[in-house]
Amino acid sequence: TPERIWLSIEDNGIGLETGGPIDLDDLRANKHFGLAGMMERATLIGAKVEINSFPGAGTHVQITWDKNRD
Repeated sequence: TPERIWLSIEDNGIGLETGGPIDLDDLRANKHFGLAGMMERATLIGAKVEINSFPGAGTHVQITWDKNRD
């Protein structure tokens, strides 16, 4: 919509060892620099980022940007 962008990306790959929600520190510590870069860039524009991954079940990245976000 003109007020919101919602982006969802997922795969059915091997997933990440951490399992569950992942934050920026986890990504950096485990050298997942591509996902860390996505999170950093989304944060720069004020978007909300959620990354979930489970071993053997793939990874899901959801980014939400609201035009009128407080």
